[in-house]
Amino acid sequence: MDVTTCVSHEYGFKKAVKPSEAVRILMKNGVPTERITMSSDGNGSLPIFNDRGELVKIGRAPVSSLYREFKDLVNTGRHIIGVCS
Repeated sequence: MDVTTCVSHEYGFKKAVKPSEAVRILMKNGVPTERITMSSDGNGSLPIFNDRGELVKIGRAPVSSLYREFKDLVNTGRHIIGVCS
């Protein structure tokens, strides 16, 4: 299962779960770590919608979201350290 790191509140997805938290939830629910990936969709199109669901603009998915979410996953998830080492 791939968790896309630019799909978060930070990038306008109001109903999204924080990507690092999504990985923790998957692991807690028994999804094998070898079945979990994280990707940024770096520089891919990132549509921005207003509250009425209308397209406002098209941005780009930042590559840096992968680094930030992985860092958060490691720094806040003591139970995953063995998996990451």
